[in-house]
Amino acid sequence: MKNFAFFDVDTLWGDSARTCLLLRAHLRKMAPVYDRLNGLVDASGAPVVATLCLQSPPVDLDPEERWKWISHKADPSSWSDELASANRFVLETKTLGTPDANIAARSFDVFHAHPHASRFIEFTGIGKWFVFGRGEGCVGAVVDGLLALGCEVTLIEDAIAPGGRGNEDTVREFLQRCPAPRITVEQLSAWLPE
Repeated sequence: MKNFAFFDVDTLWGDSARTCLLLRAHLRKMAPVYDRLNGLVDASGAPVVATLCLQSPPVDLDPEERWKWISHKADPSSWSDELASANRFVLETKTLGTPDANIAARSFDVFHAHPHASRFIEFTGIGKWFVFGRGEGCVGAVVDGLLALGCEVTLIEDAIAPGGRGNEDTVREFLQRCPAPRITVEQLSAWLPE
C-alpha cells in the first residue's frame, strides 16, 4: 500500500446503464485536466477514494468495474480483502431529496453522513491525501474530515471545479480559508506540464 492516496470529490457520475462511472457531463471542459490527473494516478498505483454527487443516479457497479463500492452497510471485516484486490473505492452517498434537506442534514459531507467513512480512511493507514473535485462545499467537507483524522492534505487547485453557483471566486475564497499547516495547495500543471 502506498503512503499517499487521492480523493476524488464528486467528479464522477453513473453512466446511462448505471453500471460504471464516467466524468460528469458539465465537467467535460476540464476533461484534459482530469485525464492528466488520472494518468498520474494510474502511474502511481496509489489508491483513490471517491464520492458521487448527491444528484447522481444510483449506480450498481458491474463486478468487472475497477471501482469497489463501500456502502453504508459495509462490513469492515471485508476491507483487508478489498484493499488487497483494488485501489479505487467509492464511498456511498445518499440523497435526502431536496437540496435544502441535504444541506440541513449535511448529506454532502461524506464524513458526517457515511457511517464508515472515517473508519475506512483510518483502515487504509494512509496519512497523505491529494484532493480534487467539484464544489467548494463538498471538497471542503472532505478536507475537514481528513484533517480531523490527522491526515495531511494537498489540494490540487487546478483540478477543483466550482460548485453549483459556478463562481470560480468561491473556489479561490475556499482555498484561502483552508487551514495551514497540514494543508498545501499545488497545481497539477506544475507536476505535469502540458
